[in-house]
Amino acid sequence: MSSHGTDLRPASAPSPIRTVLVGCGEHARVVNHAALSLIPDIEVVAVCDLDPTRARDAARQFGNCPHFTDLGALLSKTNAEAAVIIGPPHVHADIAATCLEAGLHVFVEKPLFTNLDDLARLSELAAAQPGLNISVSFNKRYAPYICRIKEILANESFGKPSYLYAKFAGGYRNGPTDLLRVGAIHYFDLARHLFGDIARVSALPYQKQAGQAHIAVNLQFASGAVGNFFLSSLGLWSAKGAEYLELRGDRNFITLDNLREFTWQKPPIAIRDSGSTHQAGIEVPAPAEYLEPNYSNISMLEYQSNHQNGYFARIEAFVADLRSGRQTGPGLGDAERALKTALAIETSMASDGAYVDLQTAATPQPALREPA
Repeated sequence: MSSHGTDLRPASAPSPIRTVLVGCGEHARVVNHAALSLIPDIEVVAVCDLDPTRARDAARQFGNCPHFTDLGALLSKTNAEAAVIIGPPHVHADIAATCLEAGLHVFVEKPLFTNLDDLARLSELAAAQPGLNISVSFNKRYAPYICRIKEILANESFGKPSYLYAKFAGGYRNGPTDLLRVGAIHYFDLARHLFGDIARVSALPYQKQAGQAHIAVNLQFASGAVGNFFLSSLGLWSAKGAEYLELRGDRNFITLDNLREFTWQKPPIAIRDSGSTHQAGIEVPAPAEYLEPNYSNISMLEYQSNHQNGYFARIEAFVADLRSGRQTGPGLGDAERALKTALAIETSMASDGAYVDLQTAATPQPALREPA
C-alpha cells in the first residue's frame, strides 16, 4: 500500500496466501516470523502457541490477528491455505499431520520428523493428498554463498567434484541423537544438494558425557566422490568456525566459513614444464575470489542474518511453489534422505565404525549406546 492507501499491485496480482503460524517461540519470532513479515504474498491470518503470552505477542507483529493456544480451535475457526510450523522438533510431525488432514499446505522448520514411524505416517498423508505441498526449511541451501557454490560446481573449470568436508560444531545437545537427527541434518542435506546422494558412511564417536560428543564420519557419494563430516556438541555456537565447508574439484577448491566468508581458489592460469623429473609442472596461480558481506549498511535486506542464512529466500521459494503448483524446494523426500543419513551414522557408531550402505532398501533405526 502507498502512503495514501492505494494498492499499487497490478490488478491481476493474486491474493496473498492466507497462512497460519503454529509455534511462536524465540526462534520462530526472531527468525521465521521476521522473514515472513517482509513477504507481501503471505497474509498471516492467525497464530498459535501453547503459551498465551507468546501467541498474543506474535499476533501483534501481524496486525493483532487472532491468536490461539489450541491448534484444533485455530483450524476450525480460520480460513487458511497454508501453515508455517516452528516448534520443538519432536512435535513437528504431529502438527504437520494435523494441518495436512485439515487440507493445508505445510512449511516446517527442520527436522520434519525424527523417526521412521513419523516418516511413514506423513508419506501416507502425502500419497492421499498429492495436491498439498509438504516443505521442510533446509534454509542453508538458499544462503547466498551456497547458491554461488552451486553455480561454481556446474562450471567446467571447477572440474569433477571429488571431495567435501563439512563441520557442524554447535553447543550442548540432549544427546547424540539430537545432534544428528535435529542439528547436523542441515549438512547431510547440504552435502547431498551439492554433491549428490551419499552412498555409504562410517562413523566413530568421542563422548565426554550425554549431550557432549565429537563424531567423525567418513563418507562416499554415489558419484565416487569422498568426504568427511566433523559433528560436535562440544563446541560453542558463539565461536567462529562453528560451521565450515570445503569442496575440492580438479586443481581448485572452495571454502565457506560460517556461511559468511567465501573463498574460491580458481584453477591455475597456466602450468609450464618444470624441467624436473620429480615435479610435474609449475603453476601460474590465478587470483582467488573472496566474498564477505559488507556490514557497513545493515539496513539492506541482503546484509541481514535472515537473508545470509537463507531463511528469507527459502520462504520466498515456498510461496513460488504454491503459486506454480510445483514443488522445487526441499520436501518429504529430502527430509527422508537426511534422516536416513543420521540413522546410518548412528548404526555405524553402534557397530564400532562399520560402513553402512545408504542405498539399500531398509534403513535400521538403532538404539545408541550412551557413554559410560
